[in-house]
Amino acid sequence: MKNAIIVFAMLIGLTALAQKEGQQKNAGETRQEMTPEQIASLRTKKMTLALDLSQAQEKQLMTLNLKAAKERNKKMQERMASKAKGEEARLSAEQRYALRAEMLDRKIAHQRNLKTILSPEQFSKWQKMAHKGHTERRKKRGDHHKHGHHQK
Repeated sequence: MKNAIIVFAMLIGLTALAQKEGQQKNAGETRQEMTPEQIASLRTKKMTLALDLSQAQEKQLMTLNLKAAKERNKKMQERMASKAKGEEARLSAEQRYALRAEMLDRKIAHQRNLKTILSPEQFSKWQKMAHKGHTERRKKRGDHHKHGHHQK
């Protein structure tokens, strides 16, 4: 009887895990199905609501977000093409470094552009929102311990 209860509990747990995984995959697939224009538009609208942007700021931000979305889409297409060819089996340490450095350079440029569009108060609020979202995504992936967070 105990064994049956344990097996039943494990099945429920596995079912819940599989559903959660399926939902995460569906969210990623939905994002991939959107055009860069749609992604930029949604991101701009979210920021407009959260930061109470003026129409001029919204227009500037849309341009910036569209440029970033197109660049991300281009990089994703390149990665998918190299995976299809079987080229991306394992990147060397130098290649990983170059990719990360490039990504950080893009983030720095994006942040500098945002500083020119947003007021200091809006920029501060945006930083808090971005940090909160980054932390939540890491927790969902389960790698907050891996990178030295929460050390006491």
